[in-house]
Amino acid sequence: MDALLALIATLSLASSAQATPAHDKDRVGSGQCFYADRYAPLLGQGVVFADCDSAAIERDGDRAVFRFRNSELERPMDFRARLEGGRWKIDAVRARVGGWQETTGTCTIYRNQGAISTLTCITERGATLYAANFEVGRGQ
Repeated sequence: MDALLALIATLSLASSAQATPAHDKDRVGSGQCFYADRYAPLLGQGVVFADCDSAAIERDGDRAVFRFRNSELERPMDFRARLEGGRWKIDAVRARVGGWQETTGTCTIYRNQGAISTLTCITERGATLYAANFEVGRGQ
């Protein structure tokens, strides 16, 4: 999974931005999930990429749900995480159908001049990897 984490982290144009914890007042602008064409082969290797046109962080203290939604789909891909040591550690994923499933991974918030520029969550559940990479302003 470490190789995939490094791979996905390079997806974002904001990869040079500082990764920081979420704040209670965080707002995520409009944009869309983006993955370079070179990652398409990963679809056949058990990686499920979120397809989204909006993202949100629903925070309650040191817990948060990172929600990646496609307005044309009924259910978003959600990652439930807890802030530990300055990093968001994922403990469960809910992918389009079904309930929460225990998992491990991380969500990273990238900022550009203080504003959120990219949200990236990657988690592993058995042989399946779930990834979401939302870029603010993409597709606008």
